[in-house]
Amino acid sequence: MLEFHADDYGLFQAQSRRILDCFREGCLNGVSIMPNGSYLAEGMKELRDLGKQTALTVHLNLVEGRCLSPKEKVADLVDEKGNFAVSFGKLLLMSYVPFQRKRYREQIREELKNQIDAVRPYLDPDHIRLDSHCHYHMLPVVFDSMMDVIREEKLPVTYIRMPRENLSFYWKHRKELEHFRWINVIKALCLNVLYRRNYLHSSRFLKTLDRAQLMGVMLSGIMSYQNVTSILPDVRKKAERLGQNVELIFHPGAVYEKEDWNRLTDPGDRAFLSSEFRKTETQALGLLREQDGGTAQGAV
Repeated sequence: MLEFHADDYGLFQAQSRRILDCFREGCLNGVSIMPNGSYLAEGMKELRDLGKQTALTVHLNLVEGRCLSPKEKVADLVDEKGNFAVSFGKLLLMSYVPFQRKRYREQIREELKNQIDAVRPYLDPDHIRLDSHCHYHMLPVVFDSMMDVIREEKLPVTYIRMPRENLSFYWKHRKELEHFRWINVIKALCLNVLYRRNYLHSSRFLKTLDRAQLMGVMLSGIMSYQNVTSILPDVRKKAERLGQNVELIFHPGAVYEKEDWNRLTDPGDRAFLSSEFRKTETQALGLLREQDGGTAQGAV
């Protein structure tokens, strides 16, 4: 299966409708749903009315917007307004500080449970898929909290996004890539290390889930048509050899409206979601559909 996937669905109305346009005019066939998005209920109705076969994933979020838990129960994760205010680096540190780790794990578990409950009515009751905003679920304390929720709630989880990319593919095609960002190399290396840690801790469970070759960390934010078509053949060959799917992560849900932009709480999201590269990724999804002869919609 080739899954052309858009993150952040349900955040805002205009932003979500840009993602819906990629179902109509592009090869998009999967979305990750923001549990605390302001357009969650309306956006899911519009997606259902679209009538497309769609892979739905819960986009666990400890980065953007307000928490879904009472803020006193997640005080270390949020500011005085209840907006998330905890960095990737801090949670990485808290993953290894014994007494702090327990407190953070309890608070994260509370919030993740509430987020999954918020999205669960829209999902196949027998197939729950999980990923996260900015890959926070790969951090040890977050990953372990997520596993706590899965066990305690007996969730029928069938897929967890586990970012691990083969950097040699990108080196091999380095002359073909455009707008390449070296910061993405650091992200990919960090996530590859966290992948190994988490897989070792929960290998028995993870081996029961659907597996996928992931594409979208080394090209995070720059999934242009040129970049995707340069790397995808190698990723597909590896996936076919291992009997796995391919998940390509796009972010076509731009936030260009001033009112919505002002509602974003994370500075990184403000820059990322208002970038002109969101249009580049939207264009790529359209061109990839044309290349596939319009057949990608049936890939799920």
